[in-house]
Amino acid sequence: MNLDSIQLLVLVVALATMASQLLVKEKKAVHILFAVFCGSVAMATAKKLSGDSIGVYQYLIGIGACATCNCFWLLSRALFREKNAIAMRHLLFAGGLGLLMAARQGYFFFSEQFMMEGAEFTFVNNIAVDLIIMLSSCLLVLSFWEAYRGLNNASGRDKISRIWFLATYTGAVASVKIVESYAPNDVVMQQSVIGIVTMSVIISTCFLILYRSRSSNVEAVCTVENVQENTSENKVSNVVTLEESFFEGDDELAKKVEEKLLEESLFLTPNLKVGDLAKQLDVPEYRISRVLKHQMKAKNFNHFVNKLRIEHAQKLLDDPKNKQWPVLVIGLESGFASVGPFTRAFKQFTGVTPNQYRQQAFDALEQYAN
Repeated sequence: MNLDSIQLLVLVVALATMASQLLVKEKKAVHILFAVFCGSVAMATAKKLSGDSIGVYQYLIGIGACATCNCFWLLSRALFREKNAIAMRHLLFAGGLGLLMAARQGYFFFSEQFMMEGAEFTFVNNIAVDLIIMLSSCLLVLSFWEAYRGLNNASGRDKISRIWFLATYTGAVASVKIVESYAPNDVVMQQSVIGIVTMSVIISTCFLILYRSRSSNVEAVCTVENVQENTSENKVSNVVTLEESFFEGDDELAKKVEEKLLEESLFLTPNLKVGDLAKQLDVPEYRISRVLKHQMKAKNFNHFVNKLRIEHAQKLLDDPKNKQWPVLVIGLESGFASVGPFTRAFKQFTGVTPNQYRQQAFDALEQYAN
């Protein structure tokens, strides 16, 4: 297979996978980013295929190839971070590199179209090339890091997908580097390997997205056949269907969650989020949510934390020493940021407001004293 055939195949694969993501009904960030990445690869491949046949206009096509390694980095964050995967600073960094890549293609277009020559243009172009190489290399390493950072604490499908990503990614980068080292002057071979590697990364990532999307929505169910023998009767076979509500390591994680929240009183921290707890325990956020649901029988993280805070607030309200404390102070001491959320949460769990609860507690105390 010659180079043109390989590049044509890359173009077809990139466009097909991009279309497959656009057809997803419930699109998430990972689907959109992967579609943009595939589109950018398609533009880069189209530029190579067109070559000199369209002259300087090939660089206008190249402008569209400005979302490759930078977009792939954002994609890796969206894949392996449950919440707050992509912030404005990440978009600005990736967008800045994209603009630099697009500007360089624009420079080639204008320099050839209008015969712009001179040492200053060459100098600027050389700086742009160095910056693109340096930033692209950094993003390649960061993409690898996104999958590796949670590998030790991952389990089940999450661990498999991380190893899958790392193996494909490492193999792709290693293949390109090996060819560049052993055949530094063979441009055709280098471009052929890059084309094959690009296809493998696109196809592998497409299946990885599908795999992780399905694994997040599938709840494991196991069926256990229990056969019991009755000494006075014949053997009876009972088939019991059990919902698998825990995974390897979750029992230990549940103890750590309980220790952090209760023994270290982390639940009293205002504006506490599941991401804060996950960061302290160095585990993915979805594992914290899973442990709270299955091991600790909680509705969700906020509901569980608010329950602990209201129980703490009840103790403060029951104490006669705190009789003069305003409701706001009780709420702040219980981990709430303001009186409004505290009052609403208190009424949700107890059926009364903090003031009503305090009055009932003091009335009961006076009756007991009399």
